Amino acid sequence: MLYSWWSWWYGGGFGSRPMIDCYGLLAIPIASFYSVILRKKLVFIPIFSIGTALITLNQIQTFQHRRGIIHWDSMTKKAYWNVFLKMNMRADDWARQEKYLKPPDQNKARAGEDEYDFNPF
Repeated sequence: MLYSWWSWWYGGGFGSRPMIDCYGLLAIPIASFYSVILRKKLVFIPIFSIGTALITLNQIQTFQHRRGIIHWDSMTKKAYWNVFLKMNMRADDWARQEKYLKPPDQNKARAGEDEYDFNPF
Protein backbone atom coordinates (compact mmCIF):
# COMPACT_ATOMS: atom_id res chain seq x y z
CA MET A 1 0.00 0.00 0.00
CA LEU A 2 1.52 3.28 -1.09
CA TYR A 3 -0.81 5.91 0.26
CA SER A 4 -2.11 6.98 3.60
CA TRP A 5 -5.68 7.88 2.80
CA TRP A 6 -6.27 9.81 5.98
CA SER A 7 -3.10 11.91 5.78
CA TRP A 8 -3.09 13.02 2.15
CA TRP A 9 -0.84 16.04 2.83
CA TYR A 10 2.25 13.92 3.73
CA GLY A 11 4.04 16.45 5.87
CA GLY A 12 4.35 19.29 3.41
CA GLY A 13 6.19 17.83 0.45
CA PHE A 14 5.31 18.91 -3.06
CA GLY A 15 4.19 15.99 -5.15
CA SER A 16 3.42 12.40 -4.32
CA ARG A 17 6.26 11.21 -2.12
CA PRO A 18 5.06 7.57 -1.81
CA MET A 19 5.35 7.13 -5.57
CA ILE A 20 9.15 7.64 -5.52
CA ASP A 21 9.66 3.95 -4.74
CA CYS A 22 7.68 3.01 -7.87
CA TYR A 23 9.48 5.29 -10.34
CA GLY A 24 11.70 2.47 -11.57
CA LEU A 25 8.70 0.29 -12.39
CA LEU A 26 6.74 3.18 -13.90
CA ALA A 27 9.64 3.98 -16.24
CA ILE A 28 8.93 0.81 -18.24
CA PRO A 29 5.38 1.70 -19.39
CA ILE A 30 6.39 5.33 -19.97
CA ALA A 31 9.30 4.22 -22.16
CA SER A 32 6.97 1.90 -24.10
CA PHE A 33 4.47 4.71 -24.58
CA TYR A 34 7.13 7.08 -25.92
CA SER A 35 8.66 4.46 -28.22
CA VAL A 36 5.26 4.05 -29.91
CA ILE A 37 4.52 7.79 -29.99
CA LEU A 38 7.89 8.73 -31.50
CA ARG A 39 7.11 6.67 -34.61
CA LYS A 40 3.88 8.58 -35.33
CA LYS A 41 4.57 12.22 -36.23
CA LEU A 42 0.88 13.20 -36.23
CA VAL A 43 0.43 12.06 -32.63
CA PHE A 44 3.89 13.07 -31.42
CA ILE A 45 3.48 16.83 -31.83
CA PRO A 46 0.32 17.21 -29.67
CA ILE A 47 1.64 14.77 -27.03
CA PHE A 48 4.99 16.57 -26.93
CA SER A 49 3.22 19.97 -26.65
CA ILE A 50 0.99 18.81 -23.81
CA GLY A 51 3.93 17.19 -22.04
CA THR A 52 6.02 20.35 -22.35
CA ALA A 53 3.16 22.48 -20.98
CA LEU A 54 2.65 20.14 -18.01
CA ILE A 55 6.39 20.03 -17.22
CA THR A 56 6.47 23.84 -17.33
CA LEU A 57 3.46 24.04 -15.00
CA ASN A 58 5.17 21.61 -12.61
CA GLN A 59 8.34 23.71 -12.56
CA ILE A 60 6.36 26.90 -11.86
CA GLN A 61 4.41 25.21 -9.06
CA THR A 62 7.60 23.79 -7.55
CA PHE A 63 9.00 27.33 -7.48
CA GLN A 64 5.74 28.58 -5.92
CA HIS A 65 5.83 25.84 -3.29
CA ARG A 66 9.41 26.67 -2.32
CA ARG A 67 8.51 30.34 -1.91
CA GLY A 68 5.39 29.53 0.13
CA ILE A 69 2.99 30.77 -2.53
CA ILE A 70 1.39 27.33 -2.73
CA HIS A 71 0.67 26.22 0.82
CA TRP A 72 1.74 22.70 1.69
CA ASP A 73 -1.56 21.46 3.14
CA SER A 74 -4.21 24.18 3.24
CA MET A 75 -4.87 24.94 -0.43
CA THR A 76 -8.44 25.28 -1.60
CA LYS A 77 -9.78 25.77 -5.09
CA LYS A 78 -10.04 29.54 -4.53
CA ALA A 79 -6.54 29.69 -3.04
CA TYR A 80 -5.10 27.77 -5.99
CA TRP A 81 -6.68 30.00 -8.63
CA ASN A 82 -5.74 33.11 -6.64
CA VAL A 83 -2.03 32.26 -7.10
CA PHE A 84 -2.15 30.37 -10.39
CA LEU A 85 1.13 31.06 -12.26
CA LYS A 86 2.03 33.96 -9.92
CA MET A 87 5.75 34.21 -9.32
CA ASN A 88 5.65 37.16 -6.91
CA MET A 89 3.11 38.12 -4.27
CA ARG A 90 2.30 41.60 -2.98
CA ALA A 91 0.98 42.26 0.54
CA ASP A 92 -2.64 42.36 -0.65
CA ASP A 93 -2.14 39.04 -2.50
CA TRP A 94 -0.91 37.41 0.73
CA ALA A 95 -3.86 38.84 2.70
CA ARG A 96 -6.34 37.50 0.16
CA GLN A 97 -4.55 34.13 0.08
CA GLU A 98 -4.78 33.75 3.86
CA LYS A 99 -8.58 34.12 3.65
CA TYR A 100 -8.78 31.28 1.10
CA LEU A 101 -6.55 28.76 2.90
CA LYS A 102 -8.22 26.05 4.97
CA PRO A 103 -6.09 23.59 6.97
CA PRO A 104 -7.19 19.94 7.00
CA ASP A 105 -8.99 18.57 10.05
CA GLN A 106 -6.66 15.76 11.15
CA ASN A 107 -9.12 14.23 13.60
CA LYS A 108 -11.83 13.93 10.95
CA ALA A 109 -9.29 12.57 8.49
CA ARG A 110 -8.15 9.87 10.93
CA ALA A 111 -11.74 8.90 11.60
CA GLY A 112 -12.45 8.61 7.87
CA GLU A 113 -14.98 11.44 7.91
CA ASP A 114 -15.31 13.98 5.12
CA GLU A 115 -13.22 17.03 5.92
CA TYR A 116 -14.89 19.31 3.41
CA ASP A 117 -18.20 19.63 1.65
CA PHE A 118 -16.78 18.39 -1.63
CA ASN A 119 -18.99 18.42 -4.68
CA PRO A 120 -17.03 18.11 -7.94
CA PHE A 121 -20.07 18.97 -10.10
